Amino acid sequence: MPVNDFDAILNAPGVDLTGANPANLVDKEDQILNPPRYMDRHFIVPAEGPFFETGVQVWRVSTDPNGGTVLTELAKNVDWYLTHKYMEASYYLGDASPPKQLYASISFYNLDLVGRIKVTYQKLGGPFSIRADQLLALLGNYIYNPRICSYEQIAGAYVRFPPTDHPTDAATIEWGTAEVCQRLTDISEAILNRVGPPVYTVDQVNGLLDQLRLELSNQNTDLGRELQLLKDDTRDELDSVKSAVQFEAYYGIGE
Repeated sequence: MPVNDFDAILNAPGVDLTGANPANLVDKEDQILNPPRYMDRHFIVPAEGPFFETGVQVWRVSTDPNGGTVLTELAKNVDWYLTHKYMEASYYLGDASPPKQLYASISFYNLDLVGRIKVTYQKLGGPFSIRADQLLALLGNYIYNPRICSYEQIAGAYVRFPPTDHPTDAATIEWGTAEVCQRLTDISEAILNRVGPPVYTVDQVNGLLDQLRLELSNQNTDLGRELQLLKDDTRDELDSVKSAVQFEAYYGIGE
């Protein structure tokens, strides 16, 4: 179960909340960067993390023609970036001077980069560290995106930092509403003070539409009546012609 005796935890042997204790500096730790199993899962887990953001250095290890070791330093936010943020610790130490952020892994942009890596970092230390092999197994799970998942969300954090105030300042929680209200007021005034053709209310528009429908209906009725009269007249004329033709045929008129 997580330990929640905060005073004992924060003052436990090996814990450094300053990020500056020389005893907690891990210098050029050897790591092996394996080929990524997933597109955004290309990272290493320092063996004694979590660690502070400041002071992290990463090198690629290669061999020169004479068999000597060559260290090529890799640039932060160019070659690598920090992942699996330790949210509780970062919130707790966020008001320090300067503010401190902690992470549990280092991810690499170049998915083709593999092999030996060396990393220097300042560890938090004490009971906050768990075995690297256990942490790597947890962080390497494909369902956890290292960009957005926190360290304690995955590792469970057997020891916890004291709870901190909510990071959102209640005094600023309504930020922006005054500007929105002002814009709505501007729109309302622009409509009311509109210069141009008459402005109709919704009810007036509906009334005009009803009137238009009635006029169209009346016009359709009149047109239908005219068409019916024309049809009747045409039928009468055809009947007259038909009768005349039959009469002539019967009496032989015109032979």
